[in-house]
Amino acid sequence: MARSNSGKKEVKAKLSGGGALMVALIAALGGTAGSWLSGKQLVESARIPAQISARTTCIAKVDSSESNFKDKSSQFITSVATFRSDLVLMNSANKNMLRDPAITVSQNGYGLIPYASPELASLSKSISNSVRSIAENPGYASSKDIKNIDSSLDEWLPASSGFLKMFDKKRADCK
Repeated sequence: MARSNSGKKEVKAKLSGGGALMVALIAALGGTAGSWLSGKQLVESARIPAQISARTTCIAKVDSSESNFKDKSSQFITSVATFRSDLVLMNSANKNMLRDPAITVSQNGYGLIPYASPELASLSKSISNSVRSIAENPGYASSKDIKNIDSSLDEWLPASSGFLKMFDKKRADCK
């Protein structure tokens, strides 16, 4: 062992060619393993926020669809109720008096179709057609058309409730 000028012993290690190669190989394997582990951790850490974002986006779309359906169906049912509320008006009114309310029902009924189930779409078309028929011949409002409006409205609530449950199922299915 050699002594340095300060009086401390210096240790000099010598590695043979094979030993140096072994150290380099271990260092390379350790570096590769460390890179792989940190890369895997990076992927995992990015995957969770992506899943949360996808779920949030899915729920937002379902919420938007549900809101659109509720808004459109509310407008439609309100316009039908307004039109239907006065039987005397339907039987004693002229076409001009019923024209605007009938147009509103028709627009709201057909405007609802893209947001509704096939059953609700069919009910809204049926109601809209009956309203149009009454508005075209107000003095001769057919009891068939009036009964059709009433029976379709009676079917509307259970069909609408069933359709709204579908939004809850879609929200639960968001992953």
